Amino acid sequence: MDDTARPEADFPSSRLDFPIPDSHNCPNSCCPERMRLKSALWAVATLLLGRSQIGVAAPVARMTPDDLAVFHAVLSFECRRIDHGYSVISDLPISAPSTAPDWPPTSLWTKLTRRVPSGVRWPHLKVCPAGRVVDGKEIDSVFARQTAIPPKWEPFYAAFPGATGLLRISLPAFTPDRKHAVVYLDGTCNPLCGSGFYFGLMRRKEGWKVSRRETAWIS
Repeated sequence: MDDTARPEADFPSSRLDFPIPDSHNCPNSCCPERMRLKSALWAVATLLLGRSQIGVAAPVARMTPDDLAVFHAVLSFECRRIDHGYSVISDLPISAPSTAPDWPPTSLWTKLTRRVPSGVRWPHLKVCPAGRVVDGKEIDSVFARQTAIPPKWEPFYAAFPGATGLLRISLPAFTPDRKHAVVYLDGTCNPLCGSGFYFGLMRRKEGWKVSRRETAWIS
């Protein structure tokens, strides 16, 4: 996958210069009016800087048409691998692992980890009979009600009869030309049954297609 990226735009500088006008009636730097003006301007500077730093660390996630198309393509690919029952798919996107893998390339993996999934949900698409998108909070509540560590999976299978496991999918990351994408998928079926995969996708005339599947971990 060609991941030659154009130079990224620099983040806004954290240096903030606010000219403080001299007061006509108060040349003394300790003048109350002057000090109040300084305090107000620096309060605004702190607020703006804080927002900039928060934006870098935790960008607001937004669902795009390409996100949805990649989600659909990955589910369609996985559905063909399920020969019985169905997989429960959480509508809450998962974060990619924080440990750098051998593949995808570091630049794409970094973009993947920066796509914070807070505030967005996958749509409840009916891609195939072997996959069912479910409210992620409902899934989490099945495990949260338990006191066992690790939680038992019998309540999960009781809540979703016929299910063979649980899938969670990250928001994708794209190359600058938007011709390639990477997404992370996490699948589990009990405490000793699980695996994670990175999917590479290519944009073709007929839409996004899976071109590569690499194991991230397995248990």
